[in-house]
Amino acid sequence: MKGLERWIWINNENVTPYYKDLKEGSKIRAYLENSVTVDLNVANDTIDLTHDVFNKYQYYLGRNIENNEKQSHFENATSYMIQAIKELKTSDDSFGYIYYLNKAEGEFNNINN
Repeated sequence: MKGLERWIWINNENVTPYYKDLKEGSKIRAYLENSVTVDLNVANDTIDLTHDVFNKYQYYLGRNIENNEKQSHFENATSYMIQAIKELKTSDDSFGYIYYLNKAEGEFNNINN
């Protein structure tokens, strides 16, 4: 394998990853692709937001969150991430995805407050 894909693993009936032809390098397919067309600036901002939210998810996933309120913020953030992914899957409009990722980021930020 030439690389390792980092992505959010949320078990559901729609996610069935597999690897194909490792001679070409690692290839993964988790769900059917959807085409979304957006302005380049919006695309770049969305990629940055996705990166930031995913990094926060990874950070808190491996931590022992000490109280119920903070655990609730983590669970809310994860739910918003799932909803964002569903929005991308079902719509060619990126703004639902961005909306839910922003809500997820807000919940992650509330864990430190």
